[in-house]
Parts: sequence; C-alpha cells; structure tokens
Amino acid sequence: MNTSISIHPLIESLSNPYGRFKTLQGIEAITDPLTGAPSSFYTSEMICFPVRWQGKEYTLKYLYGSDDNLLHIRYVDQYLSSLDTPYIGEFHYLPQEMLVFDHDDTPQYVDLILMERAAAWIYFNEYIDQCLHHQDRVRLSQLYEDFSQMALWLLSTPFAHRNLHASTLLVHPEDGSLHLIDLEQIAAPAFHPELDAQGEELLLNSDNLVCSLYTLGLKVLQEEPATCRFLQGSSMFKLPILYTPLISLFRDIAQRSQCRPMIELVEMLSDLPHIEWDRIRLLQLLEALKTDRTPLELYGSYAETLQQAHNHPQKETTQDAQWLLRRQKLLHRYTSVAPSLSDGLSEVEFHDRWGYVDEKGVELIGCQYLWVDRFCEGRAVVQTEEGFGLINKHGEEILPWKYELLEWDCRQGIAMASFEGLSGLFGRNGEELVPLRYTWIGCIDSDPFAARDEQDRYGYIRRDGTIAIPFQFEDATSFNFGKAMVKLHEQWFPIDLTGRPILDEVEIKFSQPANPQVP
Repeated sequence: MNTSISIHPLIESLSNPYGRFKTLQGIEAITDPLTGAPSSFYTSEMICFPVRWQGKEYTLKYLYGSDDNLLHIRYVDQYLSSLDTPYIGEFHYLPQEMLVFDHDDTPQYVDLILMERAAAWIYFNEYIDQCLHHQDRVRLSQLYEDFSQMALWLLSTPFAHRNLHASTLLVHPEDGSLHLIDLEQIAAPAFHPELDAQGEELLLNSDNLVCSLYTLGLKVLQEEPATCRFLQGSSMFKLPILYTPLISLFRDIAQRSQCRPMIELVEMLSDLPHIEWDRIRLLQLLEALKTDRTPLELYGSYAETLQQAHNHPQKETTQDAQWLLRRQKLLHRYTSVAPSLSDGLSEVEFHDRWGYVDEKGVELIGCQYLWVDRFCEGRAVVQTEEGFGLINKHGEEILPWKYELLEWDCRQGIAMASFEGLSGLFGRNGEELVPLRYTWIGCIDSDPFAARDEQDRYGYIRRDGTIAIPFQFEDATSFNFGKAMVKLHEQWFPIDLTGRPILDEVEIKFSQPANPQVP
C-alpha cells in the first residue's frame, strides 16, 4: 500500500457517484453538514470515514500500514469471522478495494477495513455518567451484570483486544448491550505462532487488568452511586490504567464487607505491575463475584463525604444540568466533551487531540495532547508523543511529558513516575521525593510501601525515600491493615510494619543493617 496518499484523493474517490470500489457498490459517504464533504476523522494509524452501505452504517478505514500490518489484519478478519458473539459487529478486510488517483495522477487500488458502526451507541464511561447523574441503580446493576458476562466471555476466548477501554467499548442507550470496536490490533495465538507462553501472557494482561478493575468499579457503583466521588467520576473507566490508587478503596470495601471473591480479586491486583496472572483463577473469581450477593459496606472512613452527597442532591443536580446543557452546544465545536466536570474543568477532544474547557465552555488548555486524565486537586496527567507528564490548571508543566508511566494520587499529593524502567516519587509541585532508582513501586496510599530495587530484591520505603524494611525479599505485596505478604527462600509469610514475621512458627533470619540507606 502507498502510505503517501493523503485524505484528498480518498475523499475524491469516495465522493465519485460512479463509485471506485470493487465490491462496495452503492456505498454512500456521510457528509459534513457545513462543508458537504465526506465526514472524516484521523488517528496516528488511519483515516476513517462514516458511511452507509446496504442500509447499514459502517466505518471505512484506510490504514497507513506496512505489509506486516496488513498481513496481521488479514488474519484478524479471518479470526473474527469464526467467532459467534453478540459483542463484535461486522469486520471485513478488503484488499485492493478502492481506486485512488494520487498527486501524480497515478491510479492505484488501496486496502480498506469496513467495520460496522453502532451510530446510536455511546461510549462506556458516558453511559456510566448518565446513570450516575440520575442515580440510576437499576441501569448500573444491569450494566454490571452485562459487563461481567462480557468479561467472562472475553477472558475465556483465545484472543486479546489489547486496546480495551472506554473508547473501544460502546453501550446501547436503551437496552445497555455492549459492543467492542477498534479490532484491528487484536492478538491471538492463532496468528502469533512465534510467541512463547510468556509473550502470550503479556498480550493478554491488558485485558485481564481492565476487566478486573471495571468489574470492581461497577460492582461498587451499582451498590452506591455516590461512591463515584472516590472513583473520580468515570475517569477510572478510561485508559491508560497503569496503576490505580483505587485498589486501596476496593480493598477497604472488600475487607469491611467480608466479600470473599472481592477480597481475593483485590489481592491479585495489589501486586501490579509485576503480577503473575493465573487466568483460570481470575475467571473463577470474576464468576464468583458476579453471583455473590454479599452486601457491600461502603461507608467506614468515607461516611462523611457520602453523607454530604445524600444531603445536597439538589445543588449537584442543578450544576450537572447546567453543564449538560452547555455540553450540547460544545459538541458542535468539539469531537467529544466529557459528560461531567472535575475540579471545574472538562476534557474535550478535537481531531484526536485533547484539552480542557471550564464550566462556561471557555477553552483554558488547548487540544494538543494524545490523552488527558481528569483534573484532581489542581493537577492532571497528560500524554504527548514523548510520554506522560503532569500539568496544572493553567496548562503549565509540573512534570515534563517524558515518563512511560505516571500516576497522580491527589489524596496524598504524590505522583509516581517511571522513566527508562526506573520509578520514583514526586511532590505536588514537581519536587523529587524519591529518585528514579526502583524497578517497581507498589501502592503509595500506605506507609511504608513496597518497592523493588535493581537487584530484583523487594523491600519497603517511606515517602521521603528512607528504607523502612530492608531490601531482602524475593517478592512482596503492599501493606493492608498493618500486614503484608513477603516471600523469602521460596516461602510466603506475613510481616508487620516493622518487618517481623507475624506468625510465631515462621522462623526467618533477617539481615538488619544498623543504619539502612537507600541502595
């Protein structure tokens, strides 16, 4: 395929009333009401056109692809055609389908993807926001049931979506049914024979993580919609899910409620990102959680804030209604507008770039980022081609966008960042708290928290970088209610906050330096 073709020859061919297609006879482009030209949108890998064909709506995709990528898509087409599932619509790879005259007036046929377009459907997180706005437990409960069922199907099927998140998962606004899109890059052993077992696991881990976190989030929300205050609205249902401080919230709820499947699922997630997934066990836990009817105890330390949410519903409803009216006007200017405000700002998208507007619709931070998170306590994580960074509400750089991983924990005022495989901690204003010296850092909502050094030893550090428990373990989990699990000499056992074994029968010899320093 000639990757130099721009959008203009494609529009010319698509607009030709006589058609320049081998098989898509009678295809009709959906036009922009202002310009009359075929509507289109761009990504870094393709140009997309919404079209109608044989009475149905589709997205027509032209890819900037190498021969290897096109071979992969051919395999994807063959694989998807073998699946019988309601979660995936039509997907057709059409090689040498569309005749295009390039800038030198040379004709050539280009490859296309024709993907069924669910025009009336909405993004997953937007549907959740609608349910939360109306405090609709019935629809949230149904969504929890439907998503749990889809997750069980997805994790039982030998392929990985690899790009599963709120923008690739649609919900029908009437019946709540789910629909997966953007399937070009799925991975499966059927067409990745060169992958070893470890490689296949890496491909599947993204789906494991998203399915687990979304299931937990929906289970909590359908029990008590006001808990969205702690889930940061619907932001947890957006990518990238790198590491989440919400694990501590899920852990607290699970322990208070004594919901056994939830406790075990949270324990499995607590070791991110070095978790070793047991897919069979994960499926068992998700199935058990789906059928478990244990009432969740959500209040505890969150009681005061949740009570405020119940005491002042009218004020919030009025504010939300005003924003929803303004949002409808903004949708004429932007491709996408977040359904709710966070910290007084809303994320907006224009031509696959993201920025922020205030509650009046004034653009405060231009659409220049590949991805943005919601603002919380005056800070937000953003992504550029160079990596992730942290900005304030003026769009000023707090941490440069160079990091492979960046998570802002607004409750603690700490950012955890990773660069070239090493992780550290930074304060609210970008000050270095813990240098980039660890290959992994665990949940930072507890003190001390687990970390792994460059010698693959596990230990525990405090927020100022001092060592609380020496680096001597083969593996370790985060602290939970004053207890953590560590592995030494191939044996797992619990320790307390001083690093001593909790069980008297466990006899382990520790090497405790008199004045431990950062290695």
